[in-house]
Amino acid sequence: MGILIGLAIAIIIIFSVFWYKQGTSTNKLRILLAARNWKAANNETERLITLNTARIVRGEIALQDSFRKLLNYFGISYGMASKLKLTYSHRLSREEMNQIPCNILHEIDQLWVQYSNGHFGFSIQLDILEECQKADDWKKKEVQEFDRNSSGYGIQCAMVQSYFQGSSYFASLADPVEVVMLWERLGWITRGYTPDGRYTYLGRRRPPYELNYSLSAPKGQLPVYDNLDATLYDLYTLSILQRLKDCGHSVTSIPEAPSPSLQSPFFNPNSQPLSPDQPPSLDQPPGPDYPFL
Repeated sequence: MGILIGLAIAIIIIFSVFWYKQGTSTNKLRILLAARNWKAANNETERLITLNTARIVRGEIALQDSFRKLLNYFGISYGMASKLKLTYSHRLSREEMNQIPCNILHEIDQLWVQYSNGHFGFSIQLDILEECQKADDWKKKEVQEFDRNSSGYGIQCAMVQSYFQGSSYFASLADPVEVVMLWERLGWITRGYTPDGRYTYLGRRRPPYELNYSLSAPKGQLPVYDNLDATLYDLYTLSILQRLKDCGHSVTSIPEAPSPSLQSPFFNPNSQPLSPDQPPSLDQPPGPDYPFL
């Protein structure tokens, strides 16, 4: 009986590693972006960043919820999973976000830039932030004064300052006023009237599912990274931008998106093209993994 249990556990572990390795390639993200399924692509982006970072930084396999339930069904507890280097945590710490693998971050960003023709991408957001840094002093002063007058003490700048506080990591990214300018450019916050008649910034604490997942959205609005806290995606995405900057971001030309026939051996040239609202098929066998897996 003990041998059978041990064999079953070994099979589960081997299968979990195989499942994990297939789940950390960008094949699914490519399909979603090619179909312009921006919302699903945003979710896949967060999953890829988390799983790959957990593997490289923690040396652990971050289990997906469905597989975690399967392990629980076979009696593999949280403690046993930890000993086997399997983690249930999909949330990255601030320190772990500072160590996101540069190659995965660059590839994900490149795919967003390619398939949106330069409309979406972390590097697009970083370019816009750099434009905000170069803005005239009077414009920065106007944003700072509006934030202070609309909330009484400058709540937007204060939240950025609080997120940056105690860490020199963000010293080279931007100051709080420039970040607020970025949020406004990306449409993460907007100016408008509250029900009680105050003219202020709106949209703070708006969950990511309320963003505009189409090319009619402001340039750079996607992707976002909420790190399992939907109300703080605007802050956590700053960590992604800082990491991208540390990894060697530079303003580059927009490369042409590869054709499906070149990116996937499962492409059928006789199939009908997908419309933006049509979900892509994800039934194809997974393609090659990342070279570092």
